[in-house]
Amino acid sequence: MASLKELRQVCGKVAWLAGILPKARWVVAVFYKVLHTRLADVKEGKEEARRQSRKDSRDKSNMFHIKQLEQARLWMVAYLDSAMENPTKKFKLDTKKYPTASVITDASPEGLGAVLLVNNTVIRALKSPVLIGDAEQLVPVG
Repeated sequence: MASLKELRQVCGKVAWLAGILPKARWVVAVFYKVLHTRLADVKEGKEEARRQSRKDSRDKSNMFHIKQLEQARLWMVAYLDSAMENPTKKFKLDTKKYPTASVITDASPEGLGAVLLVNNTVIRALKSPVLIGDAEQLVPVG
């Protein structure tokens, strides 16, 4: 048996790792299921009933059976070993799959303008005159 405190720490670490290695997400589910099942047993009084029926009557409500995690742990160790052999991750960027988008802007002392193009088609355009207040904000004081 091991302490629930250690299991909580391992759950957090495995959850972080699964964010980097998505194939390990199922291991997170197993670890958290063991944790929450054990906490529910203690809360519902099942652990107290077990304690009274066994010869060793010490309180083990803050402990869990590590055997429940053995298969998930062995898989994780093997998976991490293979991930460490080839630690790079490749991304293929398919530029033909996504539309091309461009924003073209222009400014002069008299006005501002911008155009949004998607696949060389104008989607939106805007214009704004430059007001005296705008010009005063841009002129350095001094």
